[in-house]
Amino acid sequence: MGSHHHAGLYHMKARDSMHWGPHAILIRDHALIPEKIGDHAYLEVPEIVEDICICLSEQHNFDLLEAFMRTTKPAIVKFSDQPRSDCLATAVYHLYNAFRGYGCCRECNTCFDGEGVPVPKERILNVEFLN
Repeated sequence: MGSHHHAGLYHMKARDSMHWGPHAILIRDHALIPEKIGDHAYLEVPEIVEDICICLSEQHNFDLLEAFMRTTKPAIVKFSDQPRSDCLATAVYHLYNAFRGYGCCRECNTCFDGEGVPVPKERILNVEFLN
């Protein structure tokens, strides 16, 4: 991976189960407008994949990131999870902001961390591929 900044990010993520996912967000709209809320564009490329691609590109002069983005399709996976006490208030705050025309903000969303455990297929409700 070399000594590039992204190599350090990769090693940090690979060693810490907090970064193993699967990860998800409660409010779908947030995934569609990452630049407006100052978030990573996860529907374009996962962070750790981007780290690997950048390191490879610099060491071997091959644009793996472009190849990844050309051959993959972004998808939103809807799944059920155990109820969480923070989700209702977060969803209501998002609806309040939408009703008032304030739009999305970081405070009207929350995240899911599977802590390295895949989402069982029976909990997957829908897979939507985006253009």
